[in-house]
Amino acid sequence: MVTPFTTALAEAYQRGPESYLSSPNPTSKAPGPLPVIAPLLADGWRIDHPHWDVFAIQSPDELATLQYATGDLDP
Repeated sequence: MVTPFTTALAEAYQRGPESYLSSPNPTSKAPGPLPVIAPLLADGWRIDHPHWDVFAIQSPDELATLQYATGDLDP
């Protein structure tokens, strides 16, 4: 899981910030998390809402968690 993620992140970094940072513009067409998490949910990952501005997806073996911030990030 770590290798594919870091590989994708490194490739996006080489393409530049527009490929890995969302626009701060609230009218931007930034994709939501559903296309990314749908396969995980289909494989038995569980969704959680640990904080008011974060939701999490946890693996069935509880060894990995993906968190998604729903609010603005602190620059």
